[in-house]
Amino acid sequence: ALTEFVNQTQWTNKSFKPQEKINCAFTININKQPSSNRFEASIQIQAARPVYGATYTTPIININDTDFNFKYDEFQPLNYNELNFESNLISTIVYYVYVILGVDADTFKLNGGDAYYKKAKDVMLLAQQSGGLGWNDQVGTQNRYSLIDNLTSAKLKGFKNILYTYHRLGMDVFSSDKNKAKNIISTAILQLENLHNKVIGNFILRFFFDAKADEISTVFSD
Repeated sequence: ALTEFVNQTQWTNKSFKPQEKINCAFTININKQPSSNRFEASIQIQAARPVYGATYTTPIININDTDFNFKYDEFQPLNYNELNFESNLISTIVYYVYVILGVDADTFKLNGGDAYYKKAKDVMLLAQQSGGLGWNDQVGTQNRYSLIDNLTSAKLKGFKNILYTYHRLGMDVFSSDKNKAKNIISTAILQLENLHNKVIGNFILRFFFDAKADEISTVFSD
C-alpha cells in the first residue's frame, strides 16, 4: 500500500520521464506492536541521484528516524490531504518525500528545493497538532522538526550552495576532469565549517555526513 502511495501520487506539477524518477528507499522496522493496529517502529530513508557522464549514483540522503509510531488497519486507504492531519504514518512518509524532492532539486539547481521544503514544513506544522514524537521543537534534539527548520533557516542558507557546488559543480564533472572535481568537492566540504554552531541543535552537518561520509572517503582515497 505504501509503495503504491509513494509511486502513484503526483507530488509535483512538473512532468518527468520514468527514468528521471528519484531512486529512493523507505525501510520500516517494526519494534513493537502494542495492539493489532498500533506500531512502534523506526524508518530509514535513503535517496541517491545520478552523476553526469557516469553509471554511478551519489547518495544524497541517509536518515534513520527512530521516532516512528503509527496506527494502521489492514486495507486502510492511504490518502493525503494537504489541509488536514490524517495519520502519523501518512504525514511521516509525505514529509520525507518532500525532503527528498527538495534535496534532490538543490543538487541540480541553486535553491531549487525551496518549494518542496515549504511543503515539508507545512506537513510538519499540521502533524504537530497530533503531539506525536519527532514533530515538536525540542532543544538539542535532531528530529523531523529540527531537520526542516535547518533546511529552511536563513542562517543556514549556505548549505544549499554547498549541496549544489558538491554535486553539480563537483561530482558532475568528475568523469571529465577528476582533479577539478576533487578541488571543488573539497571546497564545498570545508564550507560546512561556516555552518557549525550557527543554530542550536544544528542537524545539518550530521545530515550531510550520514549520507556522504563513505563517498568522501572513496573520492579522496588515492
